[in-house]
Amino acid sequence: MKQSVVNKILANSPEPHIDGIIVINSKGKILAFDSAAQDLFGYSEKEAVDHPLTMLMPDIQAQNHPAYLAKADKNQFHMTHKLNAERTIIGKHKQGEMIPLTITVSADRSNPEIRFTGVLQDLRKHESRLSQIFQDFESTTQALNQRIEFDALLSDCSNRLLSCHPEEFVSVMENILQSIGEFLSFDHCFILKFNNNLSQGSLWAEWRRSVSLMLPFPEYFSIPNSQVFLEAYSKTNTMVLCNRENQSPEYVTLFKLAQSMSPNGFISSRITPIQSENDAPAGCIGFSILDPSHKPSESQIALLSTATQLLINAWGRHQLILKSRKIEQDLLNANRILSQQAMHDALTGLPNRRAFDHGLLQEFDRAQRHNSSVCLMMCDIDFFKHYNDYFGHSEGDYCLQQVARILQSTFNRAGELCTRFGGEEFAIILPSINYQEATEQAQRLLKNLLDAKIPHAPSSQQSYLTISIGIAKFSPSQYYSDVKALISAADKALYFAKENGRNQLAWAKEAE
Repeated sequence: MKQSVVNKILANSPEPHIDGIIVINSKGKILAFDSAAQDLFGYSEKEAVDHPLTMLMPDIQAQNHPAYLAKADKNQFHMTHKLNAERTIIGKHKQGEMIPLTITVSADRSNPEIRFTGVLQDLRKHESRLSQIFQDFESTTQALNQRIEFDALLSDCSNRLLSCHPEEFVSVMENILQSIGEFLSFDHCFILKFNNNLSQGSLWAEWRRSVSLMLPFPEYFSIPNSQVFLEAYSKTNTMVLCNRENQSPEYVTLFKLAQSMSPNGFISSRITPIQSENDAPAGCIGFSILDPSHKPSESQIALLSTATQLLINAWGRHQLILKSRKIEQDLLNANRILSQQAMHDALTGLPNRRAFDHGLLQEFDRAQRHNSSVCLMMCDIDFFKHYNDYFGHSEGDYCLQQVARILQSTFNRAGELCTRFGGEEFAIILPSINYQEATEQAQRLLKNLLDAKIPHAPSSQQSYLTISIGIAKFSPSQYYSDVKALISAADKALYFAKENGRNQLAWAKEAE
């Protein structure tokens, strides 16, 4: 029963604050004396139980103790001797040594005979503990101040990363690696990128405390035991300490990798994986130490973990920016291609009918506003149906491409626009040109096509391919109400040229 009383008290007491438990009866006889009390006073349980409590007290306390018990039995404690209140006393060791103690006494009146339980604390031990508490508090305060300072540093780093231009990102990251490395006393900080199968790595950003102690990274380097590393890497989501003590296959591989990164005086490196959007290995961040006497504290490692996460997030954000910019550029290129396709003829590469309509309307409006002129040439290949029937459509397509090249080489001045109007018909827009210049341009086209000597079908009545041209000009002296009227006039001139023998040009005024 005595031991069960002690066990019950122990179960309900915070162990770190207990250096002994003693249970006595109303006469002051010891009923229970736990092992901690035995260590505290030097008596065994057998030597203490059934003996008076006064054996554990200095003489003056021993003389007054019977009166104290009598008051306690009648619940007549003085304020300084109140039950359940902690007070300071002096105990006496078996060897006579005085022991400064605190005691908290409680009374158990559930049994016929009242019992008193005293819970003791050894002030000698707790003074030492108090000193340790003060030391811990000082260390905690220092760590907290360091954390506040480091948080301010990371906040500044975060702002710099968010505000920098993508082209400046790597240099900003290297500056931040330097700030973190110097603050936490690391010697080498680096960020690496890996290829898809982890067989090769490349340096992305780096800071070295001492250039003389560290070899520069090669631009590309192989990763030893890449398959083992790949398996280890896929399982690692947190910072890994790589040094000679970690002998598991994946850690040995990481160590070899870190050693290849820091070949001069390498001691240890803390490596954190960087993963892509689909959780595949993309790279790693490492912080290495060269000085064997330097061992980062737990608080420094905690700060490093926070900094590493910031760098990983920044790296991921940068990759998203690059990806977004690539998507944006791809969209611009695709839109440019679509725009090109929408405004150009797929067969000849010339601007198509849509481009012609837009270009002619633009030049017509400009001529009206500036009181200037614009010429329109409508061209049609002579007897092209015979050509297609004789040579076939594939050769017909090639013929159209040849004519398109001749048109482009003939009309190549700024502002001139050659278009495929439809079928074997082409249209050329010539802004700010007079009658003589337009005539000379048309005659040069007729000559260039004949000089090309493109064989014609025998049924065409001509040996080589020719073209007919109709020209209409808008000017203050020759007015057309709109582009439709101008096109109609050029078409009539073209028809006139064909009716009069083909392989020639005709002006609209001739066809009137």
